[in-house]
Amino acid sequence: MAPDGNPEGDDRPSGRTRILSEASSAAFRLRDDKVALQIWGTLSLIAVALMTLHVVTYLMLINQSFDNIKFLKRMHYLASVQVDNSIPEIFNHGMLFMAAFLFLVSFYEVRARILLIVSIFTGFAWVDDSMQYHERVGGHLAKHFEFMPLFGLRSVDVGELLAWSMAGVAMLPLFVWAYLGRRSGDANVFRLVALPLIALVACGVVFDMIHILFPNETLGLVLTILEDGGEMLAVAALVAVALTVLRNAKKVYAGTQT
Repeated sequence: MAPDGNPEGDDRPSGRTRILSEASSAAFRLRDDKVALQIWGTLSLIAVALMTLHVVTYLMLINQSFDNIKFLKRMHYLASVQVDNSIPEIFNHGMLFMAAFLFLVSFYEVRARILLIVSIFTGFAWVDDSMQYHERVGGHLAKHFEFMPLFGLRSVDVGELLAWSMAGVAMLPLFVWAYLGRRSGDANVFRLVALPLIALVACGVVFDMIHILFPNETLGLVLTILEDGGEMLAVAALVAVALTVLRNAKKVYAGTQT
């Protein structure tokens, strides 16, 4: 009898090997989950409609093409993708919260550390977006330390970058903890969440800084759509990913160690 439980000379995989192999082969893709795809499509259509309304009302204001300017300003405020408490902002807050919640439920189901990390990261994005973490902390840091302008960025912009960096450093031990406790199903989850999270960071940080560096009015409209509209689309994809992860997590992590 071989140490792995198979008779000597038997080339068939052991029980443990079969379990791990089956878990690895249980990989899932977003395109295989019709429900998640429908959710993604619906949320994306709403996001595009809100972006379109932002552009239309903005152009109408610029061209003075509506008699009741006061009403038009109110409409643009409600439709603006970059104004606090506007419809797009509230919509985005709701999607971020839902994504964080779904990832948290998935973690509760299978105890995969990567799911808790993604939930915390998404939850932080929700807090940052809804409570203006980086604006408030960055402004306080800029006022206290009196940063010098750097590469065309204002003192407050440097403070905001530092605020984001502080949050990243604070979460670094959690990433290490998740890496040390990695499991065979984590690679599948990572492949699903990587692109939406990269897009979220690119829109929320990179395009934000570019927007500040190039305050041109026409370019500003394009960058606003790329920054805030792109963020909505990234979060819509993240909600769909969170849903398909929840629906498939037990299958992917079946037979793996916690």
